[in-house]
Amino acid sequence: MLDVYKFDSGSEGPNVLILGAIHGDEVCGPKAMARVIEAFEAQDLVLLKGAVTFIPVCNPKAYEQNVRFVDRNLNRYMSPISAPRVYEDDLTNFLCPYLRQADVLLDIHSYFVGGAPFIFVDGARSPDIPFAKSLGPDHMVYGFTQAYQNADEADSKEAALEAMGTTEYMVQFGGYGVTLECGQHQDPQSVVVAERAIYNGLKFLEMIEGDVQNTSNVELVRVEKVFYAEDTLALSDSWVHLQPIKQGTEIARYEDGRVIAAEQDCVIFLPRACAQPGQELFYLGQIED
Repeated sequence: MLDVYKFDSGSEGPNVLILGAIHGDEVCGPKAMARVIEAFEAQDLVLLKGAVTFIPVCNPKAYEQNVRFVDRNLNRYMSPISAPRVYEDDLTNFLCPYLRQADVLLDIHSYFVGGAPFIFVDGARSPDIPFAKSLGPDHMVYGFTQAYQNADEADSKEAALEAMGTTEYMVQFGGYGVTLECGQHQDPQSVVVAERAIYNGLKFLEMIEGDVQNTSNVELVRVEKVFYAEDTLALSDSWVHLQPIKQGTEIARYEDGRVIAAEQDCVIFLPRACAQPGQELFYLGQIED
């Protein structure tokens, strides 16, 4: 169903999985992986230990159409589906065995709004932190699952299922993984960020030659709550990703005059003025020391 490229050193070491285009309009992962795969196939790049598997395009139909998804968000409800009903359900069932077998996951994404690259990690003290620091970006984010559970009128069980993405699923089986957001979808620099992260990650794991230094000044952001788009709700300003917001500031307003205001000093995360009803409009979070 999907194109899979695996390179095995024949020596003991980590089993690394690298994914791209979980969302079809996020092209940096496939483009960066194509260059790295070519280097492996030409033997310009030699694997010293372990194995690495690339799945450059995880959502082919959406990728062909340059849309986020066909029927549903592939990076939600990521667990085996006994009775697949839509296209992304079949993709989920294809990907889950690879996720279960992986020791380390690098899931490469980009995003609609502009802003600095960042990395989703599992927690402030999780084992993925050293790996994440090696990849290059200066921001790490955690609390994704809790943010969904904190949404207004959220059902905790349903929220937990919705928040189950690639990394959330694979960590249940003893590995660790990160989601790398490389920048705006069409920014050529996002491909550079993605390719650098692949090389840095493999160097950090000592799977290819070369040294990488951990980034020492990485900023950690805890996401606390997600807000969904509605027909009658609009952002009150042209918010920028990771922009600080003071307590009491109006963030969004309903047509009937009700407002969503910051309950405390915070940062806004991935604001999307063009979000369709039911999609994530923005997140709020805190920068940690």
